[in-house]
Amino acid sequence: FTAATNGDCYSLAATVPLPAGLVSERDDSDAILGIITVSTGRTAQTENPDTFLEIMRHNTDFFSTVTSHEQSLAYMLTLGTADEARGRGLASELVLRALGEVKRQYPDCGAMYLHVIDYNTAAIRMYEKIGFRCVGFHRGFYTIDGEPYDAYTYAYYYPPAIL
Repeated sequence: FTAATNGDCYSLAATVPLPAGLVSERDDSDAILGIITVSTGRTAQTENPDTFLEIMRHNTDFFSTVTSHEQSLAYMLTLGTADEARGRGLASELVLRALGEVKRQYPDCGAMYLHVIDYNTAAIRMYEKIGFRCVGFHRGFYTIDGEPYDAYTYAYYYPPAIL
């Protein structure tokens, strides 16, 4: 957890106002339909940035965008949508906005990466459609109800800045 939150954390939530009658007249509460949280920093979640850079070097044609410790990485900690919001493009919109906001705030960011459980094919398709590339596989990465589950590492490589 400490490594994952070593830099700044950024969250974006998609909300809608709750209908009248569900909240008091003095309360203007909203319901959260989706949320994304991203951590940024020199190493983001990797304990050893050289290891992550090596994975990227061997798994993508886009390595040129991340060439040294001078560039930071962003790690997507969480992405979730309410059941009723799924399949409507909300998760994609949250990811796209987070990608843009990270690059705006951290122009030297070379890549955003994430872990996704191997059976979440809908999320994997979405990440690939956005432009993320699979750069790693991890056996037993997650433990859910005492059972190990495998995960993939996906990375989105920001285009190099044009000077």
